Amino acid sequence: MYLSKPEKINSDLSREYDLDHSTSLSHQLGQLFDSRRDCDVNIPVLVHNNTSETICAHSLILSLNSQQDFRHLSIDTTSNCSEHAKTFIRYFYTRKIKFTRSTAHCILRMAQDWGLTEVQNEVTNLSRLFLPEDPTFQSQNSFYEYAVHIGDEALQEVCIRYLAWNCEALIQSPAWTNLSFALVKALLSRSDLVVPNENVILNGVERWAAAKGNPTIPEVLLKLIRFPLIQAEDLYKRNESQYDAMKKKGYYFNTLSLKTLLPDLKKDKEFYTPRIYTDSPWSTTFNHHKVNIYKDFGFFNRHGESLNSLTIKIRSPIHNSHLFTSNIMLWKTRVYISHAECSRDGVTCPTLPAVSVKVEENQNVPRRLVGKFQYSNKLIVLCEGTYVIQVLEFPNGDGENFVSVPRSADQVYPCRSDQFSYQVVIRPYYVTD
Repeated sequence: MYLSKPEKINSDLSREYDLDHSTSLSHQLGQLFDSRRDCDVNIPVLVHNNTSETICAHSLILSLNSQQDFRHLSIDTTSNCSEHAKTFIRYFYTRKIKFTRSTAHCILRMAQDWGLTEVQNEVTNLSRLFLPEDPTFQSQNSFYEYAVHIGDEALQEVCIRYLAWNCEALIQSPAWTNLSFALVKALLSRSDLVVPNENVILNGVERWAAAKGNPTIPEVLLKLIRFPLIQAEDLYKRNESQYDAMKKKGYYFNTLSLKTLLPDLKKDKEFYTPRIYTDSPWSTTFNHHKVNIYKDFGFFNRHGESLNSLTIKIRSPIHNSHLFTSNIMLWKTRVYISHAECSRDGVTCPTLPAVSVKVEENQNVPRRLVGKFQYSNKLIVLCEGTYVIQVLEFPNGDGENFVSVPRSADQVYPCRSDQFSYQVVIRPYYVTD
């Protein structure tokens, strides 16, 4: 009879098996905080140096998360933020916290005061999520002031860039006249303000100054308004003596030759650089509703004409100067939403959608001015046609221009609906080199 050999018993006593119930610890510690059982630290919540409430906590828990001196613990806050103090202290127990647009700046300021770096480090990402949610621009202003308070330059840029890209809506909002002098100055210093025209900015700054009790625009701000880019007709309507010197520069830009203007253009380049002007004839928009219809049915309705591609033509002067109003360029813009469209046009589309703009007709440029103009054209991506989430630059101002629109996750600011409108803006400028 054959007896099988007994199997060798595994004698490795060092093998480990996990038993992990840590997920319940956060909940249990949260219950401990709520119960106030055996708490040994009283934290006053101060509003204007008056105690509005006292929060009882456990020094052992706090010591794991904070460098604070337990003998002098307090939360200094405002009446609007005091109700969120318990939520903030509870984070030390659960390591979880929920932010809303209205509570974020309150909790973030408490985190900054207490040196809670892991929360502070998330502030830039949080602000990107919250900024588009407030059409009143009150939250954006609060985030910016918070960023200034803590000296966070990255957060300041995230906030001010959103305000710049959505400047037209900002100027029309109630929050506009409440902006600080420093924020208005910072905005006016930028070339990426998206507005119909420069006159909109001038009107807005006039209204801001009046709301602050100033009969005229402060000189520092006045110098940042780009009068040369205001149309001659609008300049003519300005009778205020404060504008006389600036109007003169505007008239010169609109009537003098490049050769005459060149020294000034080189000396003060930003002053003569156009912002992102969306007025006709400088831009055109592919509305998200029409883009969706094209995706579903394969046609694009433009002025009653049914087209088999998302194509719009722009007729614009060759330059902003009044000298060239009759010198017209024809641009062709197109949105690609499928690789088949890209193949038919002989272009490579690494990602979709993609947008192109190119000169289709350029016969009205005087020979003496050939090579004197360049173009820094922009693509504005809007969420549901309402607010700007991305501004991209076409790489080549004179030839074929092609940009891929980033995926939703890679947009500078989020668009929850993924319903995008695309606006192409023509931006001419003189070559001064």
